[in-house]
Amino acid sequence: MAWPGLLQDLVVREPGEQQQAQLLGQLAAEFRRDGTPIIKLVEALGPWLTGEDDAQRARATGVLSEVVEAVPTAASSEGEVGHLAQFFTSRLTDWPAVRGALRGCLALVSRKPGALAPAQPEQPGLQPQQLPAPDEAAAVELARTCVSHVFIRALAAADRQLALRLLAAAIRGYGDALLGANLDLLEYSISSVDGEKDPRCLLLSFDAIQALLALYHRQPEEALCRERLEESAEELFEVLACYFPVTFTPPPNDPNKITRADLARGLERTLAAEPLFAPFVVPLIAEKLSSSIRQAKLDALSLLGACAASYGPAPLADHASALWAALRPELASPAAEGLLPADLATAEDLADAAAAALRSCVAAFQRPASKEDSRGSSSGKPTSASLADAVLQDLLLSDLLACVQAPGQDAATHRRSALRAKVGARAAKALGASGGAAAGRALAQLMPPLLEAAGVAEVAVPSQLASLVQLLVRQALEQLASEAAARWAALAAAALLNKWPQADADGLGACATAVMSQQLAPACGLADPPTSSGGSSGAAAQARAWSCLAAVTRGLAMRGHKEADAVLHAVVSHLDAAAQRWQQAAGEPGGAAAAGLTCSVRQAAQFLGAALDGSSGGVGLNKLSHAVAKPLWQQRCYTTTTRQLLPLLERSQQQALSASAAGGSGSSPHPAQASPVLLLALGHLLQAAPAGVQQQEQQRMLPWLLQCLAGLQEGPLADGSLLLALLLLLSDALMTPAGKQQVESDLLPRLVPALLGLIAFRPSPAVRETALQCLLLLLELPYTALHPYRRAVEKGLAAAVDDNRRAVRLAAARCRQAWSSA
Repeated sequence: MAWPGLLQDLVVREPGEQQQAQLLGQLAAEFRRDGTPIIKLVEALGPWLTGEDDAQRARATGVLSEVVEAVPTAASSEGEVGHLAQFFTSRLTDWPAVRGALRGCLALVSRKPGALAPAQPEQPGLQPQQLPAPDEAAAVELARTCVSHVFIRALAAADRQLALRLLAAAIRGYGDALLGANLDLLEYSISSVDGEKDPRCLLLSFDAIQALLALYHRQPEEALCRERLEESAEELFEVLACYFPVTFTPPPNDPNKITRADLARGLERTLAAEPLFAPFVVPLIAEKLSSSIRQAKLDALSLLGACAASYGPAPLADHASALWAALRPELASPAAEGLLPADLATAEDLADAAAAALRSCVAAFQRPASKEDSRGSSSGKPTSASLADAVLQDLLLSDLLACVQAPGQDAATHRRSALRAKVGARAAKALGASGGAAAGRALAQLMPPLLEAAGVAEVAVPSQLASLVQLLVRQALEQLASEAAARWAALAAAALLNKWPQADADGLGACATAVMSQQLAPACGLADPPTSSGGSSGAAAQARAWSCLAAVTRGLAMRGHKEADAVLHAVVSHLDAAAQRWQQAAGEPGGAAAAGLTCSVRQAAQFLGAALDGSSGGVGLNKLSHAVAKPLWQQRCYTTTTRQLLPLLERSQQQALSASAAGGSGSSPHPAQASPVLLLALGHLLQAAPAGVQQQEQQRMLPWLLQCLAGLQEGPLADGSLLLALLLLLSDALMTPAGKQQVESDLLPRLVPALLGLIAFRPSPAVRETALQCLLLLLELPYTALHPYRRAVEKGLAAAVDDNRRAVRLAAARCRQAWSSA
């Protein structure tokens, strides 16, 4: 055991710094190797630890603390840890030995689980779960002695670092016990950071204050420490605010590697950690934004975003107008008169930072307020509404609309309009990116006039269009947005894709693929097997996604883009899978599984009609708004879809025929029908097809139309509005010679039963009345063709004349009289 000889060199001879480090390393290595208990070292250092020589007593205390820190296992029992804690605590009052005492206290307190900051590595070899830490009584006595006798600002820089680390560790590890002992940690922390200049100590001070504030926030609202925090919040803020904005230039070859950004980030986190700072932060931010120093403005904008995200909606509610008044000049700075080109880049950077701060404020203020958020607020007024109102009512957005609608004739005026429009666009984009109700109101206010403006997409930068389209789609899918806002967002995205610059075909393809595959397809469930929608909220979200998909697909289809064909193909495949799942679920007991698929099937089928419907384009997708529309785009979509859908229908009908024959019902007078899922899809496709297509396809589609009328009368997929639209198509066909001839020769066995079922369709009086009108049209056929069905028709009409709707009764009476006299 050679280590006792090292003590003489370490304590008595006062070695140099390098030699001392080597000797301490050698001493720790021997203790670690031999497993020597710490009590042996205490006994060996005893004469020096209790001697009158200040220098030797200080060096002996330092040697003991270094070994405790470097070899934690040397003190592995609770008794040893307790004695060491008591010794180091007593040495905190011994000014010459305070450095060693602080190091020893820190080594022991750091053993407590949670005492170290999450990003701070634990000491080498330290295992808090296995090694004992000081108990709460010892920790309280240690902290009390530190608060009473260790004035941190009077210590040397290295000692201040140890003291601040000890303070943070004690707060994190024993905070509740320290508060229970009525220690004024807040005042001690304020005095410790006040006037600090050393960057290393400043970072540790910020960390200690953040730990203390987090400790106070965990206490009950009625706790005395919360009242103490409210009383001292302004004083603490003033101590911290004198460092804002941080001005620091690290010396060359700085071994500490501390940068100005590190200090600014630490100060920002500390100021954002306490909502009670809100009344003082806003004037500070406004003051720094009025400065001419660029970095001060950037720091102020970054602080505003961090405070808004941390404080929540309530503390800044009283300051919404002041916030907008401070942000507005920075947003408008790029359009200032007389701005030199060299200064434009700086103004653009500041405007982008101001827009980011505005987005953070509006987004953070829209989250639900909590009790913690209410601290620092005097009114409880919803900030999101007042701040968004201030932006929406500002002339910046009116200027944006005016510049887009009338950009000017000459180049100078056009450039000036572009700068002014970009200013308003930043504010609008900040509201849109914030999500929620504020984004919805911004879209509802701005999108109609913007989409009516000529060539809105042609003046946009192609590289920015993709992010804008994805942002609009994200807003359309946003659950917090209103239905109107979601509709406008989807329509705007579709319009931008439709009007994408012709020269950037690759960019359009990449954007359309990304929107479809990454946003809309997952939201609509196209990537997964058909399932139930998961309740009313899930159904509403999926309906919004399908509506957006239809708008975007229509915008792409109008310009003949291949991505629209891919989407139509994917939706039909999805419906085919749903039809197979429907058939399996129909055989299950209770039919609950089939009922669960209803919502998903309806939305997918309605998509086919919405994507094809040229009359539903609305603002932004019509000729008045300069939409790109290739000739016969609807016919092309119809042909693409039916080419895939009809074989599926034929296969489904053949399977139904086979099942009917296997079941012994092959002599049924009514032919087997295809899957109602596929019939529903075909029905929506037929009713949305252009009139010219309907006439051309009449002979091929009329049998399928009758299957739709027969197959969609009952069950969860019954749809009165769709049946009415299909009956109107049938009536048009019955008025043509070709239609009459086709019905007379082939279709009466299916048509008459379908119409008789529809005159008893209870959900819709309009369906019953229109079906009666179709029965009247059948009387134009030869008597010999109708005679086999006369008795069945008269029986059905006898029930219809007692309908509860007068219009239906009158139509039934006329129809019965006509059939009886025919």
